[in-house]
Amino acid sequence: MWSESAKLLRDFAGEGMILTLFFLSVIWLLITEKRKEIRIVFVYMPATILVVFLFPLTAKIMSMFMGEEIYYRLLWLWPIVPTIAYATVQLWKTVKEQSRLLVVLVISAIIVISGKLMYVSPNYSVAENQYHIPQVVVDICDDIRVEGRELRVLFPRELVQYVRQYDATVCLPYGREVLVYSWGVRNGLFYVMETQPIDVKLAAEYAREDMCHYVIIRETDELQGDFEDYDYELFGVYDEYLVYKDTTMYFGLWDEE
Repeated sequence: MWSESAKLLRDFAGEGMILTLFFLSVIWLLITEKRKEIRIVFVYMPATILVVFLFPLTAKIMSMFMGEEIYYRLLWLWPIVPTIAYATVQLWKTVKEQSRLLVVLVISAIIVISGKLMYVSPNYSVAENQYHIPQVVVDICDDIRVEGRELRVLFPRELVQYVRQYDATVCLPYGREVLVYSWGVRNGLFYVMETQPIDVKLAAEYAREDMCHYVIIRETDELQGDFEDYDYELFGVYDEYLVYKDTTMYFGLWDEE
């Protein structure tokens, strides 16, 4: 278990320069800082977290409840940025005036070259709207909305996580539980919709059993059959997504049922 924790620590450290600067800051404050409350936050607490994280017994117990893939989040408790900032200011105050600028420039340079700009990651993109979710989700939810009631909609997996951030009246037959493989949650409808070609007959049956008012597929999906043959009609095309409406489902207000 220690080796697994050490690997998680290495992965968390990335290129290692920021974490090295953090540890140096902790050591510097251990030697120079006299105030107890500061030492607790910037020295004792980070050291305690490191010991707990690497100690095999606690690592095993916590991994059982948290899961190994998120156990590293314990390291998020480290006050990395405040510690480096505070240590830099304290160091700046102790050096001679003519050397202060050099200290700031060196530490700033280490921070700048220690990683990559976060926005070059494929996990980030320019926001399409004020909600910071794909515009296609906003457009679909706006067009299918029925005032005063909930609808159940089958979205492709890449859109699932955004829907209820925008509209809580749009319910889903499955959520993030099917997207995280390690959770071991399996869903027949999800499996059918993510298998190419999509068995339309089976997908329609599953979706109807799950009371889905709409089924959304990608234009690039291969289909084995046609949704129109199973009482669906094409409601609209939104970018690369086709929205099919189940004509057998009820769409009115609750008090009209």
